[in-house]
Amino acid sequence: MAETFGRLDALINNAGYVVDFATLSALDVELPAVQSALDIDVLGPWQSTQLLLPSLKAAPAHSFAKHTLTGVLAPALRNTPILVNAVDPGETATHPERGDEDIARPARETARGAVWAATLPTGGLFRDSELVLSLLPGTENTAGPDRDRSEPAAGKPLVRQDQ
Repeated sequence: MAETFGRLDALINNAGYVVDFATLSALDVELPAVQSALDIDVLGPWQSTQLLLPSLKAAPAHSFAKHTLTGVLAPALRNTPILVNAVDPGETATHPERGDEDIARPARETARGAVWAATLPTGGLFRDSELVLSLLPGTENTAGPDRDRSEPAAGKPLVRQDQ
């Protein structure tokens, strides 16, 4: 990959396989659907991270996000320049044929949130540009609209550029 694209600055593990529990009971979901959810939501991002980690380690700036992996990877990579965050994008309109545009966010809006989170300090779960859950000590006050995203640092508060 490095030969084709150069350095890798960010890995955004964006996965979302959803079983329609509005029409199915959890007891009625068949094993292949559960296996698909695990393959897409957990194993896919895990394998992508493992495969791309050498490229991430070789680049000067790093970020990736996926809630399923954040709690495990953030502490493991805490003393490296690699940042780990999770974004809960909410319902996203990625399948126009479903007709869910009126209740779901446009994919572009969701993507902006993922890119925003890729510039934050490590160890947090974010929704609507707000820190929802801090997974590492020292990250509680490192997010929000008053923070400069240009120099992320694990667990260190960031200040506005105009200060």
